Amino acid sequence: MAPNALATAVSAATPTPGPAASLTPSPSPTPVPTPVPVSVDKDGFHPTVIRIYAGQSVAWTNLDKLPHAATASDGSWDTGEIAPSKAQALQFFEIGKWDYLDGFNPIQHGTLIVATPSPAPSGAP
Repeated sequence: MAPNALATAVSAATPTPGPAASLTPSPSPTPVPTPVPVSVDKDGFHPTVIRIYAGQSVAWTNLDKLPHAATASDGSWDTGEIAPSKAQALQFFEIGKWDYLDGFNPIQHGTLIVATPSPAPSGAP
């Protein structure tokens, strides 16, 4: 998968033990949103239309015995091969709508819609 500004691959890493704990308080980590799940099997993508906000991730999980891939019709992003029982996630930053297909079975297709995130409440009425 070639890197680009539209989508970024997301992977899980095994934590490495770090230095001993410090007594200096540190800021709370920003929560990472859970990727929006999409499954793919012999019948296609489920759901076929995905709606997310910029900065969110989509995780495609292959529930089939054969490989699949989610590939933007315009070539702007691609999960690469997703082996059986495996998943691949991409994080999207650009606002827009993309049709995509299965790189291994192009008659299977879906739509990804990336919207502007809603502003956080200000706290004042």
